[in-house]
Amino acid sequence: MAENLEDLVYVKTQEGDYRGWRVDLLVENLSGKVEEELLRCNICDGLLREACLFQGELRCRVCIPNEGVIWQPAKQNRVIVNDKKISCPLKKRGCEWSNTVSTALQHLKDCEFFPVLCPLRCVSLEGDMKGKVLKLERRLIPQHQRDSCPFRQLVCEFCLEKVKACEMNSHLRNCKHFPIPCPNECVTEGKEGTKQVKRKDVPVHLTDECPLQKLQCPYWNHGCTKKIEER
Repeated sequence: MAENLEDLVYVKTQEGDYRGWRVDLLVENLSGKVEEELLRCNICDGLLREACLFQGELRCRVCIPNEGVIWQPAKQNRVIVNDKKISCPLKKRGCEWSNTVSTALQHLKDCEFFPVLCPLRCVSLEGDMKGKVLKLERRLIPQHQRDSCPFRQLVCEFCLEKVKACEMNSHLRNCKHFPIPCPNECVTEGKEGTKQVKRKDVPVHLTDECPLQKLQCPYWNHGCTKKIEER
């Protein structure tokens, strides 16, 4: 999905220049030789874009040399081209829009099927866009930001801090409010399994609560090195 607005509506040269409007977007084909001569550029073969007369020939304004030449606007031809009806360039993706040439660019700025960058600038992990900012159809962005963007903000259920989705596992490994098993594997009376203690509370639990924590003998400063479990 590497399209931009110009790629979708204009004829593009091998050098990367954008010329006339794409003829294949027309809802109805040009009706015969007269329309072909009046509405089609004889340089890029696209629909005349800002039609001009140059040396007796109809051309797109962008198909005329920039300096040292005389040209004049072909106003009537411009009006006719602008009023021609075209389909959305993204019709194959599902867009049902069709309207005049003059409204095409504005439509694409709002088209739900137009590919846009993730607003949070997350990076694609696969395909041709791997390593680049992810592009998705505009209509898919809300769901992406809600459910799958690695840069979306999540709330840690233990400390209530906001954390990027891609950093949540790392956060939980250090979260001070995350419950971890007592290092001594003590149990709560009447319950099964090792007692869970908030990470930040482990030192206090071991000092004041854990029945399995071995304590120094009250006479350790007199030379006793024995550790006891009674409190």
